[in-house]
Amino acid sequence: MKNSMKLLAAAAAIGLLAAGGCSNSQPADTAGAGASVESKALEQPIKLAYFGPVTGNSMQYGKSLSEGVQLAVELVNEAGGVLGRQIELVGFDDKGDPKEAVNVANKIASDPEIEVAIGSFASSASMSAAPVFEEAGVMQLAATCSHPDFVGMGELMFSNAMSMGIEARQYADNIIASCGKKDTAIIYANTDWGVTNSGNVRSQLQEEGVNVVAYEGYISGQTTDFTPILAKIKEQGPEILYVAAANYQEGANIFKAGDQPGL
Repeated sequence: MKNSMKLLAAAAAIGLLAAGGCSNSQPADTAGAGASVESKALEQPIKLAYFGPVTGNSMQYGKSLSEGVQLAVELVNEAGGVLGRQIELVGFDDKGDPKEAVNVANKIASDPEIEVAIGSFASSASMSAAPVFEEAGVMQLAATCSHPDFVGMGELMFSNAMSMGIEARQYADNIIASCGKKDTAIIYANTDWGVTNSGNVRSQLQEEGVNVVAYEGYISGQTTDFTPILAKIKEQGPEILYVAAANYQEGANIFKAGDQPGL
């Protein structure tokens, strides 16, 4: 396990990156050999890792997140760093794949200098990596992981994303406010996020008295023709379609298929 002082510095780094702030404070002067050791340690950068889908179906999200993290690091470093130390950022590509996220997490955990891992984009990838980080004593900040179970996976798991339970209430309220309590169909990606999000929305709509007439999933990354699913949904005669797609491209393909004659 990494020592508590390293984790304290890591926590400070996470807080400053999340807030876009910085610290110009310098360590207090001390005497003797201890001061020399401390001074040398403070010259070492705080090493952070970012991992996310730099390639793959969700690369558009991963690229934006990566650029945001890099910008935050640059701003903090330009303003003096964290507790007098600069931040060093290293990046990894998990391709948005939960299995690859585990491989990446093991690579990060094997580097004793990495104190914090920021990522991943998807709940499934973030949650797959979490046990590795928890065991290694590496803090994980999954900035966009909204799965309600993530932060409970360990003491070192954090997220600044809104929980899906809260999201579901807002989505359901918006649907009812905009369209009324009309028959609704739901199509969702079979990812951790897609299943949990759509399930919460369905439950919330039903609690509000909305009739959910269809609830159909698809295999994210494999399903390209959504016509059969939409045809099946149409048979139930919904007036509203709620889509919990895994990414922009799949969402666009669903709506393109829905524009076909007869659908």
